[in-house]
Amino acid sequence: MKISIILSTVTTAMIAIGCSTPQTPSSQEGNGRQVPAWAVAISEPVELIPASEDLSSHEVTSPSSFSSGSNVTPRGLPRDLTGPVSRPASNLRDTASLSRSQQSARNADHRVIVNIHRDESNAASEPTLAPEAFVAPLERLYRGEYERNASRNLVQFGYDYFQNQHTPAASGPVPADYRLGAGDEILIAVTGSFEAYYRLEVSREGTVVIPDVGAIPVADLRYDQLADTIDLALKQVRKGYQLSVSLGRIRSIRVHVVGEVARPGMIEISARANILDVLASVGGPKKTGSLRNISWKRDGRAETSIDLYDFLVGVEEPPRNVVLAGDVIHVPPIGKTIGVAGYVQRPGIYEMSEVVNLDEALRLAGGTTPFTFTPYLQIERTSEGRGRETVDVLLDDASRQRLIHDGEILIIGAVDDRLQPIVQVSGEVVRPGEFQYRSGLRVSELITLADGLTIDAFLPQAFISRQVGTPGSIELVAGRKSLASSRRVIVVDLEKALAQDAAHDLELLPLDHLSIRPRSSATVSPIVEIMGAVQKPGAYELTVGLRVSELIALADNVTPDVYYDEAELIRRVNDDSDNHLDVKRYRFNLRDALDLGGKHDPLLKNGDRLVIRKMRKAEIKARIEGQVRFPGEYVFPADAKITDLIAAAGGLADNADLRAAVFSRESVKQLQNSRFNHLSERTQRLFEDSLRSMVQSGRPQEGLAAKLALQDTEQLVDRMRRQDSNGRIVIPFNTPDFPSSPYNLALEPGDRLVVPRRQETVAVIGCVFTPNSFVAEDGLTVMQALDRVGGTTDLADQDQVYVIRADGNVESLAQKGQNQLRLSARLHPGDVVLVPREAPSRTFGAELADTLMIARRAAELGLIATQIGEPVNDFNFSSISDSGHRNTGINAYQEAILEKTRR
Repeated sequence: MKISIILSTVTTAMIAIGCSTPQTPSSQEGNGRQVPAWAVAISEPVELIPASEDLSSHEVTSPSSFSSGSNVTPRGLPRDLTGPVSRPASNLRDTASLSRSQQSARNADHRVIVNIHRDESNAASEPTLAPEAFVAPLERLYRGEYERNASRNLVQFGYDYFQNQHTPAASGPVPADYRLGAGDEILIAVTGSFEAYYRLEVSREGTVVIPDVGAIPVADLRYDQLADTIDLALKQVRKGYQLSVSLGRIRSIRVHVVGEVARPGMIEISARANILDVLASVGGPKKTGSLRNISWKRDGRAETSIDLYDFLVGVEEPPRNVVLAGDVIHVPPIGKTIGVAGYVQRPGIYEMSEVVNLDEALRLAGGTTPFTFTPYLQIERTSEGRGRETVDVLLDDASRQRLIHDGEILIIGAVDDRLQPIVQVSGEVVRPGEFQYRSGLRVSELITLADGLTIDAFLPQAFISRQVGTPGSIELVAGRKSLASSRRVIVVDLEKALAQDAAHDLELLPLDHLSIRPRSSATVSPIVEIMGAVQKPGAYELTVGLRVSELIALADNVTPDVYYDEAELIRRVNDDSDNHLDVKRYRFNLRDALDLGGKHDPLLKNGDRLVIRKMRKAEIKARIEGQVRFPGEYVFPADAKITDLIAAAGGLADNADLRAAVFSRESVKQLQNSRFNHLSERTQRLFEDSLRSMVQSGRPQEGLAAKLALQDTEQLVDRMRRQDSNGRIVIPFNTPDFPSSPYNLALEPGDRLVVPRRQETVAVIGCVFTPNSFVAEDGLTVMQALDRVGGTTDLADQDQVYVIRADGNVESLAQKGQNQLRLSARLHPGDVVLVPREAPSRTFGAELADTLMIARRAAELGLIATQIGEPVNDFNFSSISDSGHRNTGINAYQEAILEKTRR
């Protein structure tokens, strides 16, 4: 019964949540809509902003206050800003009343453009190179990316040529030494005294047959001899013509490729292919094969030996000799090799056809680079077959003639990447970087080389990091190991250094690093914050004499929805009583601050937060759809109602059914979803508890039924979680005095009204024999509708029949009171009658079996207790069944009760 109750509860709750609750006059007049008296009377004490000293009239000086002549003026500092900066003549306090175009024009009259060097925003706008997938070694060298140790990642030279090669096509010019054979196609065109075109194929006998001329032998004829041979034959029968001879389809021949190749064997290839074409057709030589001693045999004898290195290094043209049918190409194993690693043009592993010297080995690798360390190189070799050793070799004329043997590796290093002697300057200079050191170079001269200071340079402190000879000890942890450091930091005053004060204009040493910080990082920058109804809220730097109106101007002025009558200033104050920082809130008239200025425009202090209030937007956007004249979204004032929305849409269409209109609200939708989630979680817990109770009963049949019921419940809960509420509020639009009734709700942002087309039918669904829809006749009742579909089935729960009205209301037979559904109730167009399925429940036999089981266990306990208390030989219960047999013991007692129950 628990499962039946829960299923019924969940189903009813889903319907109730989907349709929401009708609004009634009592619900609007309840305490939930009343405003408590304390909420009306509450107020906040307001303090006036204390007066502050206006420092804006004081003289503003440049970052450099010394005067030491024009020759030491930093070049990065504009000369027109080295003197006092005067305030603009115009007042900034009227910015709130100006349009943006007027403000832009006024700012253009008084703006000062200052080029702050190394601006991050400017740097971000500079074009950058796209990242590269591969950076060549030479590119890394020019970028200054040196590696101390030469790379040993060497590859064998020349084998990559055949990786992307394919079988040659039968197109392109035919070489002059090509020899014709059986299968070649000859194209002959004749013009002049007679015209003819012949496409002839060389026969197996090596001839071509020309009509009226006869057979002409062409086998083994060179291509450059073919035209003369045919012309000689034609002249015997024709005169006064022009002859054109070419080759069409080229025959295929078979050659043999053996040895260290990727796919050895006999291949079929075009008769005009050369040896490179043949090698490419079989995937080229393997890295175990030679590129310098390829054998080409014809008719069983050695024709020639091919060395591909001269072609691969670009010294000679590729071999053009055409192969013939039956030729054998043999690639032997690779010969002696050497390696060249490091800073040469083409590092790699090279095959030697003969012994080479050091100079020839370097030329084989393309020679050295401008970044090669030329005093000496290293040769790694095998020592007496026991191991490898490294030998340093000078790169003089005598050593260049040194012979290089099989298996040796030349290791060529790079020049020192450290630029010595140099000095470096970084930070707030126009051109930071490394500069050549010279004896007697001082701090002021280095700044001049860097094109001077920027306007944001912090002059009182600059740092020189210097390499010293004797390392100093830095104690990392008290009583623990120390760290040795060979660098020292010297602090100088740039203002005095530029004035050539010897105590600060120090003489630099090689590898000195001068670091100049910006003023913003060297000093604590005071800031103020503005928030609320401004174009660019955020934190801004506090300058001397900054007022509220000027901060608003920095934030690009107020927004149109600003509240001018009041603004708020939150200021940090020091509480001397317990030594902590607190805040105070002050109110002032924003309009007076922007228009009147003076004492009405408060001065700002460090850490102030200015809150510009924003007026609440009272406008309401609502949407109406369906059967109205002008559906769409409309904007209304704060006190607009549902009837105003209908009127704005031009009224209802002729076929509109206002009774079935759906009014949904976003706030109600969110509330429904929240309650829906709570209901699904509660339902899940109830079903799990019910499952445990039924499993503990010990009946396997009921345990299986409980498992199936739980699966159905899980599916139901899953559907509940996926279902999104529509936020509908049931509104009785057919109320005669609806415009003045409490059902005519005030609109809220996001409200939506859908007016459907008038329906003429009612529907009956659920556990009935033939679910169907009928024309909504006058006087049609629920009972008549059920009779028309054949009545309810055996699975139907007749006590839970309910009707979903077109206006969203639900009436059920299970309800009590005046809203209880009666089978004689009339149906209206759009109504739906739903007959739910009865939930499974336990049978009477199962309940009785549980009772008997309890009685049996109680009797067994009593029997055991009796036998313990006094010796009894036997204790029997007897009963007589219909069959006449006598049953004894506990089983007889149980059978007697069952028999009595059956009677």
